[in-house]
Amino acid sequence: MPPEIKAEIFELSRLNAVDLNKLTQMKAAKAIENAAKNDGGMAGSGMGLGIGIAMANMMGQNLSGAQQNLQQQQAIVPPNVPVALSFFAVLNGAQAGPYDMAILKQMAAAREITTDTLLWHGGLTNWTPAGQMPQVKEIFGTIPPAVPGL
Repeated sequence: MPPEIKAEIFELSRLNAVDLNKLTQMKAAKAIENAAKNDGGMAGSGMGLGIGIAMANMMGQNLSGAQQNLQQQQAIVPPNVPVALSFFAVLNGAQAGPYDMAILKQMAAAREITTDTLLWHGGLTNWTPAGQMPQVKEIFGTIPPAVPGL
């Protein structure tokens, strides 16, 4: 078997492990080098011109891919700031509110609401005791118990 064919078979067997873009670039560079060694004739000039255009195309594609990646990265937008929950309470048998967490904390400190006070916020189907709402029940842990006898 001629050595050229052996070399071609060897190169083809490595294609699974080789980056085809880099292989194409390497082959183009070798062809340019070989064309430059050729002293005369229009074939060498035409080959050099053709390969030069092909290299420019490859560079343009690489730059285009980089630009697309940059545009995708710039398109990433952080999520919206979460909206604070507004709570409604049943106070003295009537609906009151809306109240945010800071107001509920003040109301709990003044003992205007307790863990048994019914609360509701958007997304709930029923009124729920404040002590059963994970986002609210923690405010009652920071309040000292009532002074005995008062």
